[in-house]
Amino acid sequence: MLWHYIQKKKIAKHIIDNAEAAYITYLSGIEKNLEDNKKRYLIYNNNLSIADICFFGEYSQFLFYEIKAMNYLGKKFSSIFEKYKKQFRLSINYYCMLLNNKSFQKIAYNELKKSGVLNKVNFKKETF
Repeated sequence: MLWHYIQKKKIAKHIIDNAEAAYITYLSGIEKNLEDNKKRYLIYNNNLSIADICFFGEYSQFLFYEIKAMNYLGKKFSSIFEKYKKQFRLSINYYCMLLNNKSFQKIAYNELKKSGVLNKVNFKKETF
């Protein structure tokens, strides 16, 4: 219902610019943490924490809504994800690593696949 309402309105360029700036700021911090700490997870080396769960949820939501926005906007605006995917490759790999966790797959895999998010991040399901 809400998305249907949004589709009838134009998305102002400053809103997209603000989303891009927020994306860069957020992922710059995640990327720096992953780069500097060489840990498996954001806070603890071998233990999942609320920080990892929050990252997964926030990044999933961004990707999900970007796909919806790009479908609505068409070629009018470029994808923020595509524009910065090389700059934030550690974050994307980390997201995919989390998705290979059975708990994340159980909760999110089907919805992310249906929405197109898994194609966007080029997710490869690992078998353990």
